[in-house]
Amino acid sequence: MKYHIQSFGCQMNVYDTKSLMGLLNSAGHEFTDNLDEAEMILLNTCAIREGAEDRVRGRIGQLKRFKDRGVLQYLGVCGCMGQKEGRRLTDSVSFLDLVMGPGAIGNIVSLVDRLQAGERPLIDLSGIDDYFDEIPPVETDEITYPRFVSIMRGCDKRCTYCIVPYTRGGEHSRDPRIILQEAESLVQKGFKEITLIGQTVNSYSYDGVHFANLLEMVNDIPGIERIRFATSHPGSATRDMFDAMAGLDHVCEQLHLPVQAGSNRTLKRMKRGYTREEYLEKIAYFRSLFKDSDIPISVTTDIIVGFPGETEEEFEETLDLMREVRYDAAFMFKFSPRRGTPAAEMPDQVDEVEKSRRLDRLIKLQQEVSKEVNQEFLGKTIEVMIERVSHTLKHGTTYEARMRTGRIVKLDQDSKLDQDSKFDQDSKFDQDSGQHQVGDILNVAVTRCTSYSLYGEPVKEEEIYVA
Repeated sequence: MKYHIQSFGCQMNVYDTKSLMGLLNSAGHEFTDNLDEAEMILLNTCAIREGAEDRVRGRIGQLKRFKDRGVLQYLGVCGCMGQKEGRRLTDSVSFLDLVMGPGAIGNIVSLVDRLQAGERPLIDLSGIDDYFDEIPPVETDEITYPRFVSIMRGCDKRCTYCIVPYTRGGEHSRDPRIILQEAESLVQKGFKEITLIGQTVNSYSYDGVHFANLLEMVNDIPGIERIRFATSHPGSATRDMFDAMAGLDHVCEQLHLPVQAGSNRTLKRMKRGYTREEYLEKIAYFRSLFKDSDIPISVTTDIIVGFPGETEEEFEETLDLMREVRYDAAFMFKFSPRRGTPAAEMPDQVDEVEKSRRLDRLIKLQQEVSKEVNQEFLGKTIEVMIERVSHTLKHGTTYEARMRTGRIVKLDQDSKLDQDSKFDQDSKFDQDSGQHQVGDILNVAVTRCTSYSLYGEPVKEEEIYVA
């Protein structure tokens, strides 16, 4: 049977989708990108905000026409929205055949067998609290980035606004031996960079092995170039973790540490488990480890505006914190009430107009800061790794790369990669085709910037100035 899977949401969903593909392929089913020939379509969903669910509901409606044509036999909703909504989805959508949560991934082949035997609708919300080991993603010969390795799942933090503990269960960490086997296998296949992922990735703990220890183990894998991780929780951000980031040569100098709010009163209502002062102390310690280094570190965050009861004064405290930390970038959102979470029932809900006004101010401030930070790279030479190569008639070959610190760098259109005079014979460039490959690491001189990206031109390796 030919099937298609569309992912929504976080990096854990991307990983889960590839695991679903691995299981389905091993059972003889065939993935297709062509919706017109797909006999089964699965939507691997997110439930973190109302907008994410709205997009899925809209997509379900769009896919009905494929069912009406007769080729599409089975339509399913997987992931966090499936876990959260369960039978409500099949009750409200008569043509939906399958609803399953993230804990039921290992059951996908048997569920498909039951669908083909005529059972429908099927609902499987099992497994989120079971001991587990992640199902390895589908095998592929193509090198694409980012490449994720799941090290743990679930969350024990119970923030008052968050649905994750209800849709993915409590924290469960993988055996480090299995993690290392998966990472080593990827490096042997040619992957130079991996990203360790989990809902609260730095809460990892397995038989005395904590997150900093795991970073050391992965760092020792022969051939690995870059190690990233996401997403960290400030409450689990220890000095050992920061010391490992500074002392391990393959761990990238990129810290994503969601603060969510800059007011202690708001943080307490959110049950984040730390104060503004404690958070700022962690950021200061991390930065102090690199004060004598030429390597430009990066600090990014997540912020929610309009949390129930948030006053104008509390919102201003968040703006002040952003000015103090000067984040390289931020993911910024309006508070979205999630049924079943304490925050959804809190009094003093902030109206949508006010949430939008605050979000606009937040975004404007961050854009200004991000551009100022990016401007500091103008005229410098940086190390990047090619992540995407695109070919179009209009623009020819274009390249998108990433610094160790996570910043996107686009190679300027007027860069002539195919001019042999620009590179010596030891250059990593393909002199014959004029094209560079995904995964290649090179040096780029920054020529211009926006709030979101840097632009640059390749230079010879001996001209590197900033790592």
